[in-house]
Amino acid sequence: MVMPQLSLARENMKKNTIENMIAAGALTRDQAARYGKVLDSFNDLQLTRVWLLSDMYREETGEILHPE
Repeated sequence: MVMPQLSLARENMKKNTIENMIAAGALTRDQAARYGKVLDSFNDLQLTRVWLLSDMYREETGEILHPE
């Protein structure tokens, strides 16, 4: 089994954060470019925190919206 590699590059974190927020229903695709600019203003620690929180939010809303 091949495990995917975790990439902590800023652009990847920014992209993943936006995708997580869209998947959670907290952001629309139309808002993505503007939100990307907001993420650009964050330092590395702030971006990492937002990325982690967006992943948790996506998981939580996914469980609520799509129970298995």
